[in-house]
Amino acid sequence: MAATVMALAILFVSGSIISVALHLLHIEAGIQAAQLEVPAWLPLLCGMVSVLIGSVTAHIHNHYRFNSVESEWENVIRCSIGFLGLCIGSAKLPFENNVELSCSLAGAAVALWWIADRSFPSFALGLCIALVGTITVQWLAYNEVLEYTKPDFFYVRSWLPCVLFAGSVTAGALGRRLFTPAQMEEHRDSSSKRILTTAS
Repeated sequence: MAATVMALAILFVSGSIISVALHLLHIEAGIQAAQLEVPAWLPLLCGMVSVLIGSVTAHIHNHYRFNSVESEWENVIRCSIGFLGLCIGSAKLPFENNVELSCSLAGAAVALWWIADRSFPSFALGLCIALVGTITVQWLAYNEVLEYTKPDFFYVRSWLPCVLFAGSVTAGALGRRLFTPAQMEEHRDSSSKRILTTAS
């Protein structure tokens, strides 16, 4: 139980921190209109989505054994670095137009999936997250909760689905590692040892 709570907490905190960092990065780069403070709902929403993606991905892989990349911490770190690089690229890369940037980020997002997972369920989940997330942000921008400068895909930037897809892959990789049977057993063993030590 404690291991599960710890894994869910890590997923929630990582999703919350990354969402706030990406939001501030885009404001600094002039992609989003400046706001006095980060909306309180943003880290909560992204944290919960990270928990959902990580736990669902782990459940699918642990129960159905799809052919995919092994869920090692080195792989999670590589995936996280790749996702952060993709986020920075969405704000900093000097492309002449958003179409070129979107195509480049789409290729990078698929490459990230290939490096981190390579399974069809994670690819399909990433597409679903990209679709639902883009529609949600479109709705928020339409209602002026968020505001993108120079939007080229209705009310947002056209590379947004690529970032959301890569975020789903990263959260899935982290969830797979946190919820692997070996990792959960390790947490249970360490908890049992602490309880025995305290009792003695």
